[in-house]
Amino acid sequence: WRLTISDNGGGKVAKIVTPYLKDRRIFYRRNTTILEGPFGSAAGNWSGLIADATAPYVALLHDDDWWDERFLERRVEFLAQHPECGFVFGPHVDVDASRAEVRRADVKLEEGVHPSEKYVPRFVRDKDVQPSPPSILVRREAYEVVGPLFNPDFALFDSEMWLRLAMRFPVGYVTTHDSYYRMHGQSVTAATTWGE
Repeated sequence: WRLTISDNGGGKVAKIVTPYLKDRRIFYRRNTTILEGPFGSAAGNWSGLIADATAPYVALLHDDDWWDERFLERRVEFLAQHPECGFVFGPHVDVDASRAEVRRADVKLEEGVHPSEKYVPRFVRDKDVQPSPPSILVRREAYEVVGPLFNPDFALFDSEMWLRLAMRFPVGYVTTHDSYYRMHGQSVTAATTWGE
């Protein structure tokens, strides 16, 4: 595995990560040019990470979210068994600022492969079958097919990307709650109403 820490905000990030850079699997990058949009620079940060990716699978994780220890193992195994899938995701756990569990996502999907023609209509109608950012692992080749740039004109730019991928590739789903999404008032998601 390779870990790229993308510093999109400055502050003390460089100082904090320096001790970890002795591990040759860990990289640090400070963004100098950010793709801006009406909802900020997160889409540009993610696009830069995808553009730099060299591994066969890519996962994006905010600095305040986390995975359990088998998250990557589960998803890599799934994508290895189902090479037709563009990505795989699972349900996540919402946590508050103190990392206490608030809610477990109730995704109404069966574990396995979901063809585009069945998954995409549900994706459009029901936000409860959509991946949350910390729960997804994408095949890098799939990003290359649909275009690796997240569109900064959308508040939910990640959902637009997942839809693009789902329209081209079957979607994988695992039922384990093994990713954690921190809820707080400053997040773009918290300030956005579904459907806008």
